[in-house]
Amino acid sequence: MSDKENIQNLEDLLDISEEDAKMMYANKNNQENQKSLEEFDVTDGKYRGGREEQIAQARELEELLGIHEMNPYKTLNKEIFSQKIESMSVSDMTSLAIEVGVPPTQNTSQLKKQLIQSFDLYARRHDVNVPSPAQPIIDESSPNYENTVRLFKEF
Repeated sequence: MSDKENIQNLEDLLDISEEDAKMMYANKNNQENQKSLEEFDVTDGKYRGGREEQIAQARELEELLGIHEMNPYKTLNKEIFSQKIESMSVSDMTSLAIEVGVPPTQNTSQLKKQLIQSFDLYARRHDVNVPSPAQPIIDESSPNYENTVRLFKEF
């Protein structure tokens, strides 16, 4: 059926004016489009939840492995290190800078930046990272889940 026929049917069934029927028809189409757009929330390829949980798991793993004893940065995770730097006092950052071989500066923001760069260099040099478990991109309750999984398995 065409849009005009649908609008005419609305007019006849509800005994309303053509303008009102057009508005109702347009409103119905917008709601259908909005429902179909809601499905795209999980298809952008980014996992947005569970960041704190991943950091907690990394901390627990590092504690079990004793990484804080053998690593001058006390962690292998950049996010944990960044949080640690944010909570440090200037004297703590200066002590860490001296320990890891970064020249301490008076400027706090510059010192933070240098420590983070030093950490990145350490991580690259030692090729260390604590991988997080793979997270599914597609919601298993999605109606297209089975088709999508089948397509990916074909590749």
